Amino acid sequence: MFKEPYYEAEIKTSGCAVELYINGILSFNNFERGGMAVDWPINEFILESGEQNFTLKLYPYDDDNFILEKATAELNIFVREAYLEKVPREIVSENKVPLFTEKNVPFYELSNIFMAKVPYKVEGWKNSLDLSKEKPKELVNELQEIGDKLHKIFSTINYDEYYQFNKARLEEFSIVNYYSEEQKNINKRMVFQGTNMYIKPFDISEHKLVIYAEGRLVSLQAQGQPPGFKFEPINKKEHDGFIVMALFHRKDKNGPLILIR
Repeated sequence: MFKEPYYEAEIKTSGCAVELYINGILSFNNFERGGMAVDWPINEFILESGEQNFTLKLYPYDDDNFILEKATAELNIFVREAYLEKVPREIVSENKVPLFTEKNVPFYELSNIFMAKVPYKVEGWKNSLDLSKEKPKELVNELQEIGDKLHKIFSTINYDEYYQFNKARLEEFSIVNYYSEEQKNINKRMVFQGTNMYIKPFDISEHKLVIYAEGRLVSLQAQGQPPGFKFEPINKKEHDGFIVMALFHRKDKNGPLILIR
């Protein structure tokens, strides 16, 4: 019995691109060639105890039409104590993809469920509006405005504005990740770490509209990137670009999109 259960998806792939969805939300993706192994945290997509679902999707690499015949993939879900490293983790779900003995496989999908037991219960997007019923163009326009706002926030390193923008997400992150008050303050201070203020204005043309969680979450997504806003540096030789990962919901019909993940 774990006091602060922390769930992780162990993803191992070789010879294919991969996406992992937790409860209908894109949690992880990788389109780089070669072998990969990662332990990926998924508590943020677990709103309460009970049955959770996942889907593992495998694709060919960008330059290929089919998944390589020697491709392999494995997904294991573990639970461990959040901050006690010496306590061994426990396996929750084991899933190994069959070998691709057949040629010309363009796509593979594996779906299953696992049970989670957590000491918290957060609202998240459970009672949010169905954004798939709204006009896509209007959603894109609203997200464009958010992208422009983020450009200004990061260009000016404005902690106060970013905290207000990030407030609802941070509150739930603090619960599902068992943050102490000290950790909350550290996270606030580290908002701009690894980013730079010398970025180009947000370019909507590099993004597409994506909708998850049965229509209750929306975002933009650049090709090969997680949902969110991609910012390019003004000078690529001196600075790096970055992604502001973001998923939004709408609580009220006339209310704005609110960052929740």
